[in-house]
Amino acid sequence: MDIASNGSQLVLLTVHPMKAGASTSNNIYMLNLLSSDQAKPDHPVFDAFSQIDPRLVRANQVPTLITAAGTDVYVVFGSNTAQTSTLIMDYFPKANIPLAQTAASTLSFSNTVMSVTAFPNHELFFLLAGGSVQSIHLTGGTQTQPATSVLVDNPIAQPLPVSAKAFTWQTPVPTITQEGTKALAVPGTSSPSSLGAGTVNGEQHLYIMDTASHRILDLKTMSGGNTGTPTTGVTPTSTTTGGGVATNNSTVTLHLAQQYVSPTFLTLPRSIAVDAQGSQINVLSQNTSSMLALVSFHTNPQNVCA
Repeated sequence: MDIASNGSQLVLLTVHPMKAGASTSNNIYMLNLLSSDQAKPDHPVFDAFSQIDPRLVRANQVPTLITAAGTDVYVVFGSNTAQTSTLIMDYFPKANIPLAQTAASTLSFSNTVMSVTAFPNHELFFLLAGGSVQSIHLTGGTQTQPATSVLVDNPIAQPLPVSAKAFTWQTPVPTITQEGTKALAVPGTSSPSSLGAGTVNGEQHLYIMDTASHRILDLKTMSGGNTGTPTTGVTPTSTTTGGGVATNNSTVTLHLAQQYVSPTFLTLPRSIAVDAQGSQINVLSQNTSSMLALVSFHTNPQNVCA
């Protein structure tokens, strides 16, 4: 159903039909950890697995998205009906046993969650239908504060609508008005693999696949971490399922480190995957009607050997 990585292992969300005669008709959902180092590559074996509590699964609430950061694996529950609340489960180790403990939060969003990624400090980022990006910081405790829209310190200009060869001195160049911080949004992007995260030189980076503009945005956290004050937007509700999670959030402001644009190589990007160190970005793109292309590039080209 979905796949993620914690840097050293793949995390897989799988679904299995309920056995005949079971007391419930709901499917069985599993989280599985898989290492690349396999004794028998033709017959891979999961390092660990955990069944998602069947009591959490209902007709209008099923696991749909996962992301991982460090030893935490987050599961986002979705629905085919109009969504008024979203359950998020955090699976983490207990006594060195992966996925052994859980903590839950129920958040109310104004739109459907399309994609999710996480920083190691329990900061989660959500791409909502319509293109807005929001974040929430999950911490232990009982205090709750609302999640907020992610801001950028300066508006991000649109890329040139032509290639380098077709550019002339008469080609209009997009300009932006410096009006201070603005809410981050990527209209037209809806893939469940639109967001990625990595650490570059000790700084957290958020990567966003901007489908309509044929580009990948590389944004980094501002010095000093989160800035601003909490604002009303998404209202989280603390729950007591598992270990219990409270939300404590302030506005996140990001800075555009760089962007990678190519209408040729990123004609219709479908998904993005970033290594844990943020040094390489892999994009699966529909560049022709009959074939998918894997586009890979380094975020620090000067370190690439010729």
